[in-house]
Amino acid sequence: MNKLLLLTVFLVMIFAAKGQDFYDVSTINTIEIEFEESNWDYLLDQMAMAGNNERLTGSVIINGQAFDSVGVRY
Repeated sequence: MNKLLLLTVFLVMIFAAKGQDFYDVSTINTIEIEFEESNWDYLLDQMAMAGNNERLTGSVIINGQAFDSVGVRY
């Protein structure tokens, strides 16, 4: 039983450390956000000034991995 618990803790630690790679100060991450609207900055400003929680939908590429239909707001 102790070996199984130790193995589980070890695996959790490995996966937790992998998730922290994004915040490693010795690496540079790239985040590319693309919107269909050419006036995306104006739209985001208007949403923020209105005080609502709406989001502008776009696509995001983080370190080469693409995510579609991502909501962005200021």
